Amino acid sequence: MSIVKEMRERQTITATPARSGLGGTVLIGCAAFAIGALAIAGWKMWPGAKAPQSAVAIAKQPAEPTSSPAAAAPIFSGKRLGEAEQAPLLATCITGDDFIGFGGTSNPQATYGLMKTVGAGFRIATLIGAETGSGAQLTDNWRIIADCVYRQNSWNLCNPDNRVLAIESAGAFIRGAAAIAADPPKGRAGPIVLRENAQSRERVLDALRTRVRNGYLIADDFGPVQPPEIKAILTQTKTVANGCAKQ
Repeated sequence: MSIVKEMRERQTITATPARSGLGGTVLIGCAAFAIGALAIAGWKMWPGAKAPQSAVAIAKQPAEPTSSPAAAAPIFSGKRLGEAEQAPLLATCITGDDFIGFGGTSNPQATYGLMKTVGAGFRIATLIGAETGSGAQLTDNWRIIADCVYRQNSWNLCNPDNRVLAIESAGAFIRGAAAIAADPPKGRAGPIVLRENAQSRERVLDALRTRVRNGYLIADDFGPVQPPEIKAILTQTKTVANGCAKQ
């Protein structure tokens, strides 16, 4: 064998494994690519799978809504309470024959003062257990005044004297109506009295609630001794405005 032929045979023997190794590498690469493609396709088809968002997509998402700042609480200043006996609304609300037993209507201030005195006497007598009678006439007069006051335009309560009249008449009427309901008058007049008291009671309490919400009356205007219904309104109703700010 010549030297040239021997060298060619050696090159042929050496080159054959190299080609075999290259082909295996290519096959392995193709298999890995196919497996990867199948895995990606299967992951996308899997229920609940969600592709990760890009930075641009995340930036385009709407921002979470932020709560708006709370409105500022209304401010109250100046003289708020006067004298109910000097209230201009007395002349409007003390009218008719219902007040004859307390001095009539010619002097509303004097009539109102007598009603307060009699009412205080009733409360003291009740505390000591003395006989007081039904108090139906006095309660009816308080009903007429309270109903009249709370039917007027709210701005009337920007007057400090009218404001006290609204507070006192509502408290006296609601307190008296509760006493009458606990011991109703006898005879045919009983149901009529109860019905009138109930209707006026709802009107007065609804109007009181509205005026507290709008700041014509506020909790600080009321004394500590109030009927439960009025206490509940003062506790549960939020004052959102000062209705008298522009008066």
